[in-house]
Amino acid sequence: RGRGCRVVLAAHSLGCRVALGACGHAEADGPARAATPSPSAEPPLLDAMLLLGAACDNDALAADGEFPLATVLAQCTSLTIVHAPDDPTLRELWPAAENQRCGRIAPPALGATGLMPEGLLRMYHRPQLQMVTLTDLKEHDPTAYLEAASSAIASAIANASKAPLLAAEPAA
Repeated sequence: RGRGCRVVLAAHSLGCRVALGACGHAEADGPARAATPSPSAEPPLLDAMLLLGAACDNDALAADGEFPLATVLAQCTSLTIVHAPDDPTLRELWPAAENQRCGRIAPPALGATGLMPEGLLRMYHRPQLQMVTLTDLKEHDPTAYLEAASSAIASAIANASKAPLLAAEPAA
């Protein structure tokens, strides 16, 4: 971003876990970014983050979750979570895969239910957070997610393009 470029990160399935984890590492490794930035605060690293069929717990963005929403939103200007209640991979295979991976009974996947519990969405209602439900999607293919959510994705990218750019860094 320091060279005057826009950064939009789209992730699918387990890639969403990687993207969310990277936000936490950037927070820990980089300059402090407040959840509600002051005018002098460092700008977010990402103009937009799109999570498509996220294979992580549906409560992972809770304040005590694996990827607290305040930390994620401090790193991106906008966050769009695209979920599909009828995605068979997330509905049927996610719990078994998590049990196999780490021996736990996992809550439903974020990519199947969206933010849960219901109160989480109300509690974390922020203008930069958008939820998109794909009611007709019945597969876990990333292309299907992109096609089905194309208008929401285009909107997120368009909104990101309205954010001010960082000043270009001087050449070394």
